Amino acid sequence: MFNHQFLNKLSERAKNVCFENNFYSETSLKDYLINGGDFHDLRHCGRKTSYEFLYLITGKKVTSSIKAGNLIDEIRSSGFEINTGESNSIFNNEIETNKSIQLILNDKVKVEMLSFFYDSLIKNLSVRSYNGIKKINDNDLEADVLIFIKKTILNHFDFNDLESVGKKSVQELKKFRVELLLNANKISQKAFSEEDLIIFKIKNKLKINFDETEIKKQLKTKTLNVICFFEVLSHLM
Repeated sequence: MFNHQFLNKLSERAKNVCFENNFYSETSLKDYLINGGDFHDLRHCGRKTSYEFLYLITGKKVTSSIKAGNLIDEIRSSGFEINTGESNSIFNNEIETNKSIQLILNDKVKVEMLSFFYDSLIKNLSVRSYNGIKKINDNDLEADVLIFIKKTILNHFDFNDLESVGKKSVQELKKFRVELLLNANKISQKAFSEEDLIIFKIKNKLKINFDETEIKKQLKTKTLNVICFFEVLSHLM
């Protein structure tokens, strides 16, 4: 599984390179170099992205006095130390992911919040990738986020095993899974009430922002004047 903290450090171009090449963490990048790989050989990985990866791994920027080749040599020379930590790093990340998912599965409100993101992300998929999701869900159009989580996250699932799903769609589906996981991680870390869920849906569906303190209080005490509330919203849209 992808390390959330690792992804948050990357530019969009660097993220796409990682999705396409299954670089799950800094350790994955290091191992690629240790095994003789060259970032420049990767599709869409130019000099700037290559230097970004080197900075991420070593904490050192390529400059006139610090050459990229010297940093790569430094990484390769520490290969033994790096390799010994790989399995443990991935294992710890899987534990973290499973904890986040279980916190959501045990909370109806959190499941609904994640379902909202799932439905929103699906709408942005290409037709081929959407068909891939249907295959995963056995063509069940009513299948929800819980089925996707159980089949592709709690169980190791390789999108390459899907029939009639090309390389481009496989990368898109991997990115879809990672984005869903990032949202799951955020949702799992907070407590939400039914009132929070209602406000969350209104804000995200209508794409507006408003002070929710008083609204939440009125929802909780069932004193909200719905007509007045939507009149206020109409002025914000």
